[in-house]
Amino acid sequence: MIDSDASIRTSYIGSAELISIGLASVIQFGDTGSVNARVTGLAVQRQLDHRAGGEVDFAGYSLFVKPFNLVEEESAEAADVRTIRSNPCPAIQVGCVNVIAYSSASVLLGGNAVEVNLESRLKHFRQFAYALTASTEPTPEAAALIQSTETSGA
Repeated sequence: MIDSDASIRTSYIGSAELISIGLASVIQFGDTGSVNARVTGLAVQRQLDHRAGGEVDFAGYSLFVKPFNLVEEESAEAADVRTIRSNPCPAIQVGCVNVIAYSSASVLLGGNAVEVNLESRLKHFRQFAYALTASTEPTPEAAALIQSTETSGA
């Protein structure tokens, strides 16, 4: 069981410089009840144009449909642990925050959060017109496809 004096805390952030933030990321200065961020993505590197190589579908990868298994937490009552929390100086003071980049369901939190759920599922792969171990020359079929996409202005 957790007891709290329920005092309101204030976050004092001297300055924040954030250069690049994206993909379901959260910036929160101050307390929050919950943060939920989720991102899924396919990173495809191809030798051929996407029109010639075909579409990539999320449904083709089990990574994106598998349920997320949360870790079961033991209740405080069952663990017989008692925590008493008190904030005699209810202020969070930070001088300067410098962030170059963060992404993919991340959080910058200057405060307290009761619950944080962040999930990032990314599939990275490369598709080449020839096998990397066999030869540096594409197969005749792949060479014809490469030639046709280059001549069509794609």
